[in-house]
Amino acid sequence: MNTLQVNTKTLYAILGAILLTAACDAGNSSSVSSGDAGMSGGDSSIGGGTGGGLGLSTGGARATGTGGSISADCNSVLNGAPSVSNTAVAQNPPAPTGGMIPNGTYYLTQIVQYTGPGGSTVPTLPETIQQTIVISSSSSTGALLQANTSASSQGLTISGEMNGAITISGTSLTTALTCTTVTTSGTGQANSYSVQSGQLLLYSGSIVPNVSIATYTLQ
Repeated sequence: MNTLQVNTKTLYAILGAILLTAACDAGNSSSVSSGDAGMSGGDSSIGGGTGGGLGLSTGGARATGTGGSISADCNSVLNGAPSVSNTAVAQNPPAPTGGMIPNGTYYLTQIVQYTGPGGSTVPTLPETIQQTIVISSSSSTGALLQANTSASSQGLTISGEMNGAITISGTSLTTALTCTTVTTSGTGQANSYSVQSGQLLLYSGSIVPNVSIATYTLQ
């Protein structure tokens, strides 16, 4: 049986890499058994594990895990974004600038890991992501968020939807979830961000070589 370790800590930073990050993270991961990698279908069961984990397996009924409750559906956002694979550059990341996030539909168009001068050009998170987000009710202090994301790694694909409320403070934002089709604790850590030329850049991580910037392009 193939098992994929799915990192759920970045679920909370849904605007930036990544609704479902397919990578190992000891103490905050969950296993997805192959056989039914989809989030939909009448013969799938979705249950939470410890640490906000997510388990998928065939057969059985829908359940709620210790990480929080899940919903069958959160929004009607269509995921028309392109599939994006992570890249890595041997540079330091640009400084975040913050700003008010324009309302509208955004496609994830790029994820870059900054490994610092002389660092590796091979990304440590080799997944492929397809993510569409919708921003509404935007102001200088926050916004509302809807997202539809699909992540693939090691031959498995997992999809999910999330809604949330964004709180902005300076050049950082925090997302508190109001609906999710995957099990999570609901509120995440602050993430740096920038708004520039019709794009939203969201930072994940704060120490090189583990700083990644996800770029979302307004449609």
